[in-house]
Amino acid sequence: MRELEARYYPDPIDDHAVFDATIRRYLSPTARVLDAGAGRGLRNRYDYARLVDRLVGVDLDPQVKVNANVHEAVMADLATFIKMRRKPAGPVETFASGGGANTVSQDIHTEDTATILLRYTEGVRGALTVSQISAGRKNSLVFEIDGAASSAAWNSERPDELWIGHRGKPNEILLRDPAILNQQGRAAASLPGGHAEGFADTFKALYAAVYAAIAAGKPAAGYPTFADGHDEMLVCDAVARSAREQRWIEVKR
Repeated sequence: MRELEARYYPDPIDDHAVFDATIRRYLSPTARVLDAGAGRGLRNRYDYARLVDRLVGVDLDPQVKVNANVHEAVMADLATFIKMRRKPAGPVETFASGGGANTVSQDIHTEDTATILLRYTEGVRGALTVSQISAGRKNSLVFEIDGAASSAAWNSERPDELWIGHRGKPNEILLRDPAILNQQGRAAASLPGGHAEGFADTFKALYAAVYAAIAAGKPAAGYPTFADGHDEMLVCDAVARSAREQRWIEVKR
């Protein structure tokens, strides 16, 4: 066969180049592509993900989960560490102390810990930990974004502070001050700098944005929509399936 190729096609044939050129002719920004046999994506790194709306990789090899050439996916581990808890035998007020109350045993069938790996478009990676068993963490919601030059972190238990990490110079703590915030930040802040805002102010800012949109008679930014809620459910479905099957799962949108 090679002799026939050399006879009738004297120039060397790059099969991968021919394959790549053929595939690219059918790609478009609205295309949704299934890459059957995607593998790890290391041998032939076709950059089709940036050319299409959605690229889903499948393969019998579990190493497909590390393929960086496909779009976002999740890998989740859900666990229940405390399998029996004590609950009040009767009604109690919200936020009331549980000391001295009569309790009964309650078997727990839902997870109390989740560890989730995230893979976004363009190769961005993320990690999410959800815990109901971290002693002392009453209402802690923490975000951290790490970039090439610096990092930023925020903790809901210290809502007026933004931590900014640097390379080669001291880190910073930026205190909330509407005078130095952008338009979106000022819209969510109702008190001047030095006046602490907290958990309850979150809902005030949310409903202010909703009422402003109602008054304007059209949708606006600054509050979650039904579409956002649906998208969240799609991510949760992928998380639950990933935990059951113990593998990466693409988020179906």
